[in-house]
Amino acid sequence: SLHWLGEWDRAESAFLKSLELETDALAYMNLGTLYYYQHRFAEAIEMHEQAVLAASSDHRTWGKLAAAQRYVEGYEVASIDSYSKAIELVQEQLAVNPDEPDDLALLGVYLANTKDLAGARVAIDSALQLAPTNPSAHYFAAILEMNSGNHEKALSQLENATNLGYSFRLIAADPELEPLSRHSGFSALLGTTEDD
Repeated sequence: SLHWLGEWDRAESAFLKSLELETDALAYMNLGTLYYYQHRFAEAIEMHEQAVLAASSDHRTWGKLAAAQRYVEGYEVASIDSYSKAIELVQEQLAVNPDEPDDLALLGVYLANTKDLAGARVAIDSALQLAPTNPSAHYFAAILEMNSGNHEKALSQLENATNLGYSFRLIAADPELEPLSRHSGFSALLGTTEDD
């Protein structure tokens, strides 16, 4: 998709048109996620709040809202509350289907962002065992390693993710990866790919 390729303006036009046609959670989530990668966090929160209203039982709507809230002053407590709701909802899903790698990986990142690094590691390791070629699982493993202070391991997981098809443009724009952006390995990872 245009978003995955980092073509923000074209993606925004497409998502706005989609929202005109149908105001569902996915349309709001897509636009909110686009704003998140553009560092337009207040607008991202607005879109993700609409997504939550449209699909309050979907853990992804709460997780994306929580992620955007982390970057707006005054929303720190709201972000933890939104992550807590996402954790509760994804655990309910995993109680029914415990071998869903995407849900396990997302649980891991929700837990990592609420400082439960041990729980996050169990969830993400399980996701990687179930789906070792899932690029998103490696991306979430990178977030966990970064939050654990293991920057070399985080960069290694990002390299795994990109080798499996994860978007370099999303990595370059991702506010969550900002602590890694000062690392020479991060520049090298992005530099080698932009020339390819």
